[in-house]
Amino acid sequence: MKIPHPRPKNLSDPHSDFKPELLAELLATPDDQLQWHQFKSLLGPFLPAGMYQESVYFLPLAFACLRRGDDALDLTTSVTWFVSKYADDLADDGLLDECRSEIDGCLLHWTRDFTVNHFDREACAAKGWGLHYFDYVQRSEAICETLCDLDRFARHADLADGFITRLASSDEPVNVGWFLELARAQDDVYHPPTRESFQRHFTDVALLRYKQPIANEHLKPTTASPTYWNDVFTKLGLEAYNANRQA
Repeated sequence: MKIPHPRPKNLSDPHSDFKPELLAELLATPDDQLQWHQFKSLLGPFLPAGMYQESVYFLPLAFACLRRGDDALDLTTSVTWFVSKYADDLADDGLLDECRSEIDGCLLHWTRDFTVNHFDREACAAKGWGLHYFDYVQRSEAICETLCDLDRFARHADLADGFITRLASSDEPVNVGWFLELARAQDDVYHPPTRESFQRHFTDVALLRYKQPIANEHLKPTTASPTYWNDVFTKLGLEAYNANRQA
């Protein structure tokens, strides 16, 4: 992505939200040393440190940070908001299609594999959690947050629609895993959007039942957690269906 604006020498702080020393620190930090929290200051949401022409220089660097994944949950709202808020400016600069492709590419990159982390009772106790066990899917929270941001900021909500449609129509095991995980996560703190395009798939009992044996055959045997898939099937109302099929 080639930005037609140079690296800014000053940040105008259009909302008068930053101390001068923080603005100076942002400008003094080399590109390859910028951290996710600095990108949030530069891009927003809502109160970015610079005007569009000043902050857009840092957008490709923020996308690269997103793809690395470690700080994706903390950064994704900033990037999604910036690309939504300044969509017309990005279009004028010939960057909008590439930015949309970058968001779509991040979602594809984050769903390249499906890994469940399992904490048993002892591991939960070590973290101070009063739980018998806890499971989470790597990058699920960042994906849910990005999808909800696309829905909330509206300008690129079609990317969320296309993403869930791709998962819903795929028989590839990793995609099946992600589809069922998103369907399961509807009541989580980080959850997929409630928009109609998602609910239409999540409430399709025939589709859920179709995907369950794929997960059973290709994902469950290699998943490190002994509890995750049974919990998913129970949450989605598939436990009884599975028992009847095996009877």
